[in-house]
Amino acid sequence: MAFALPAGVRSVAIASRAASPLELGLMRDPRPLGVAIRAVEVWKGKTLRDLSAAEPALSEGFHGYEPEDDLRWTNGMAVLPQALFDGLTGPLTLQVQLAGTAQYRLEPGDMRLDAVA
Repeated sequence: MAFALPAGVRSVAIASRAASPLELGLMRDPRPLGVAIRAVEVWKGKTLRDLSAAEPALSEGFHGYEPEDDLRWTNGMAVLPQALFDGLTGPLTLQVQLAGTAQYRLEPGDMRLDAVA
């Protein structure tokens, strides 16, 4: 997934729904799981900065690295480290390589169909 970031970005968080597989009766994992990340990349023209899922700097809002699957789950609100953006000016492109998402309970109002005639 790629996202255009405006010039002067100071903080970026990967926000998603999150659910505990234990509460959903799917697994014994009690952690709130958002999305599973393999890598995060920031591009400024041809300049690339990247962090793999194994990078310890992915900490705030991230669960521990899972080497057997080479991924790191978010908790639904994962803040990317500021060092990833330091010294980069102007608009940027953020690319997030996902390994998967969690299953979520369907709440009333979650499904919607908008149609325009």
